[in-house]
Amino acid sequence: MPPPDLPSGLTIEVATPSDIPGVKALAGQIWRTSYPGIISSAQIEYMLELMYSTSRLQRDIQEGTVYLKALWQGEWIGFAAFSMGANHESPAWLHKLYLQPQFQGLGIGQLLIQEVITLVSGAGGKSLRLRVNRHNERAVRAYRKAGFEILEDICSDIGGGFFMDDHLMEVRLLVGSV
Repeated sequence: MPPPDLPSGLTIEVATPSDIPGVKALAGQIWRTSYPGIISSAQIEYMLELMYSTSRLQRDIQEGTVYLKALWQGEWIGFAAFSMGANHESPAWLHKLYLQPQFQGLGIGQLLIQEVITLVSGAGGKSLRLRVNRHNERAVRAYRKAGFEILEDICSDIGGGFFMDDHLMEVRLLVGSV
């Protein structure tokens, strides 16, 4: 049974290493439908291989990244990934948050963000940071709605002739809040 704050039919579960193929497949589907017009198709394919190869996902999990699966009536519709900071003074990081397009704008992303915030603050984290493409206006609005503020803009060379042009955003947390 889902927690009472989740809509009926929605569950959020911690993913396991056996879920890596599902993460990889879902990321490919979501990126190829959500990012055209924001970044080039060539950059989408490059970044999918860079960030979602089986070996990269395995390494992320081994190094402490937690993946959360969003399931709607048992169907995997999205995921989030986060990691704690090196210590309680270091920020935790929301690395990934993706939903299939037909489930975007329904508040499910906000529920995933709140689940991450609950887990991070419950573990003593004081802040949660993320990087989001500056031109992904829908995502920027969603993060602002969740309380994130832009700290700075960062442009990073990721190889292959591609760059990530991001906002660095942060939300301050109440330690131990639920």
